[in-house]
Amino acid sequence: MAIPIYAATINFASSNTGFCTLLAQDPTKTPNFAIGPQMSCVQLDLVSWHIQGGSTGAGTIVGFQEFLPVSPFWFNLSSPAQQTLVNSADINGILNGPFFGVRLILPSTISGTGVGLAVLKATVRAM
Repeated sequence: MAIPIYAATINFASSNTGFCTLLAQDPTKTPNFAIGPQMSCVQLDLVSWHIQGGSTGAGTIVGFQEFLPVSPFWFNLSSPAQQTLVNSADINGILNGPFFGVRLILPSTISGTGVGLAVLKATVRAM
C-alpha cells in the first residue's frame, strides 16, 4: 500500500536555499521515521509538484533537487528543467521516482516576492 505524504511552503524568497522538502520515510521504523538501510528502504514513487509565482515574482527561477543518503547531499536534477515563474501563475508537473528525497531550490535568481505557493505531494512505497 502506498503512503501519501506532502510538503507545502508559502511566500518563499531566499536565494540558494532549499525548501518544500519531502523525504521518503518509513513509519514502522523509529526513531523519527528514519530512512531505511541502503539496499532495503522506502522511496518516493511519484512526486507531483505545483508552484505559483508570488504577486511580483516574475523571473524567479525554481530548481529541483534529489537527496542521496549515501553522500548525504542534495543534487540538482536536470529533468525537469528549472522553471521560471510568472506573477501569480501556476505551473505543475510530475517527477517519476524512485527518490530518497526531493526538494525545491531557488538557485540564485529571485524577483520580487519569489514563490507564492509551492506544494510537493508523493507516494511512498517499499522497494
